[in-house]
Amino acid sequence: MPVDEEDAARLRDMVAFGQKVAAIIAGVSRDQFVADAKTFFATCYGIQVVGEAAWKLSDTFKNTHSAIPWPLISSMRHRLVHDYGRTDEAVVFQVATIHLPLLVQQAQEILDGETRP
Repeated sequence: MPVDEEDAARLRDMVAFGQKVAAIIAGVSRDQFVADAKTFFATCYGIQVVGEAAWKLSDTFKNTHSAIPWPLISSMRHRLVHDYGRTDEAVVFQVATIHLPLLVQQAQEILDGETRP
């Protein structure tokens, strides 16, 4: 089933911002991440954009790709935006280094699979 163009655009945003987060934190240890406010805030912003794009994906798309934890992705964005005073740096680092790379890979695979003839 082909991906709707709006969903594809959101997936491309997720991949692009996920890759930006990966570049920002490349070679950064957890302790360095927590100590560096610029890296922390830049990473939070990238995760927020990824979460916003995921949140705006169509229900049809999310239902078709239900193995991806869309509610968790969106709720991470909501937590960063609305519960910013209680952001746990360790959780953000874990999301950025473990969960986000997997999501980027999954989104890219969906895009690659949908563009093949």
